[in-house]
Order: sequence, then C-alpha cells, then structure tokens
Amino acid sequence: MKITVISVLLWKLETILLLKSLKLDEWWIWGVDGLVIGAVESTALIPAVEYAKEHNVPVITANVDIYSPDVLLYIGFSGFESGKILAEEIVKYLRDEVEPIGEVKGTVLEIRGTMGSATGEDRHNGFVSVLDEYPEVRVITVVGDWDMAQAKTAAETVLRAYEVDAIYGGNGPMAMGAVGAIEALGKNPQDYFVATIDALPEVLEAIGEGKIDVALDQPCPFYTPLAVYYLVEFLEKGEGALPNPGDIVTAEDVNIEGKIHQGVDIWAHDEMWAPAPVVETEYGHPWMQTRGILVTKDNYTLESLWANFELEEW
Repeated sequence: MKITVISVLLWKLETILLLKSLKLDEWWIWGVDGLVIGAVESTALIPAVEYAKEHNVPVITANVDIYSPDVLLYIGFSGFESGKILAEEIVKYLRDEVEPIGEVKGTVLEIRGTMGSATGEDRHNGFVSVLDEYPEVRVITVVGDWDMAQAKTAAETVLRAYEVDAIYGGNGPMAMGAVGAIEALGKNPQDYFVATIDALPEVLEAIGEGKIDVALDQPCPFYTPLAVYYLVEFLEKGEGALPNPGDIVTAEDVNIEGKIHQGVDIWAHDEMWAPAPVVETEYGHPWMQTRGILVTKDNYTLESLWANFELEEW
C-alpha cells in the first residue's frame, strides 16, 4: 500500500480551515485516507475530528489525545501512572535511605503543574495516590506552572522553612528549578532525592552530575511510528486490526522494520514503549498506554532517549 504522509501542525480553529482546504475526499491526486494528529489542544480539535469522520477519514491521535469518541485510537503516555511510578521510587528512598531505615517517613516537596490542566492533574493525582498510603510522609505541594523560574521561587520558600528529604517535579523545567533553589540556598542537591517526569537535555546533564536522581521519560520517538502503523493496519484490514481495551500490546505484536534515523536505531529498544496495556478513555475510544523508561545515572547516555538525539540547533 502506497502511503503519502502530510505533516502539519494542527492548532485550534485554524485546523478546520486547513482540513477544508485539503478537501479530504478529493485532495490533489491522492485523496486523504487517514490522519495522525499530535494535538496541541485537546478540546478545540473535536470539530476537526468530527469533520474528518463526515468524510470517512479515520483519525488516530498520538502524544496528546483529542476528547472525541470518533478517535479510533490514542497512543500515548499516562501522566497518572508516571506520577505513581515516581512516587514509588521516592517511597523506596525514604524506606532505604532516610532514618529510621526500614520505615517510610519523611518530608516530600511536590512541585506540580498548572492547577486545572489535565496533564497537571494527572501527574499530581497519580503521585499523591501512592503517598496517601503512608501517613508518616508529609507532602508539601506548591504550584510551579511548568516554569523553571516559578518553581525555583516556590521551592526556595519551602526549603527555607522545612527539612525536605525528596523532591518531585511534575516536569523537567520544574525539577531544574528545584535544583537551582537548592544551590541558591548554598545546599548540595545530592543531599536530596530528586525525581521528575521527562528527561530533557538539561535533566540528563543534571542526572550525570548527580543533581537529579531519576527521571521517567516518555517514549516520544515511538508515538507517531506506532500511530502510522495502526492507521495502515486499519486501512488495509479494518477495525479488527486495532487493539481493544483489555489487550496488552507487545513489541512482537507490531511489525515495524525501523531504519537508522539521525544515527539512531530506536527500534533496538522496544522496551522503552512496550508492553502497552490498552484501556478505554472516558471519551469512548481506546488508549494504548505506552510505558516510559526510568532514567538514572546508569543509563542516561542511552542513545534512544530522545534528548540524546543529535539534532541541529538542539
């Protein structure tokens, strides 16, 4: 099957105008057989999905979902599960490294994302769902709004007032802000257990320097290839080729012969995205939840981490 890929950035209301300009049912010579959308905003694009369905064009979302039952499949990471995983890493640290050894006690600073944002709520709720099980752990939560400078200011206030054992950043910039706050107060980041979501280049450097202990990284390079794979499967074989809620997708289930790209063979590291359980979203379509990878000083130089790709102007 010959596939022509058109890559565009879909942004709010302009999306509808773009799709109409493409004339989904008659665009140029090929027509448009399907869309893979990495949305910037999840609700504003609902009319775009509805428009595509009217023209019998299937839509698969990747990285960020669109809240519509007309989406065939969403492929992405779970912020809730990532928060849980990093909370469990902090629990291990409190149990094994903080007095009294063997008990889970201590004070944890959480720097969370914007209040009310879906991503911020997921990463916060997953985190506290674990630590709520440990009554001897005090969690102090501040809002960093995904911003390094704001996170630094908020963290400094807490670190001046409390003896903190561990810090959880809802994203890389906020974790870096916490590291900056520690250093601004004349303290050593290695005296704290710092965990974050997303291994940005700056985060990888901080892990190498011992300033951040662990980052849970998303398998970003796999999202779109997996989405294209399942779109082609759907077009060739029908809806029965798509994974359903309750399934667990393994690397062996996906027949992708990857090539070297930017000097990296990402498909040599399928464990970064699989196995991926499939659940049903509250919006009525399947979600293939790709796993992440815990990045520590032992593996922060792994070439398949997206932040280690040698891209121009990176």
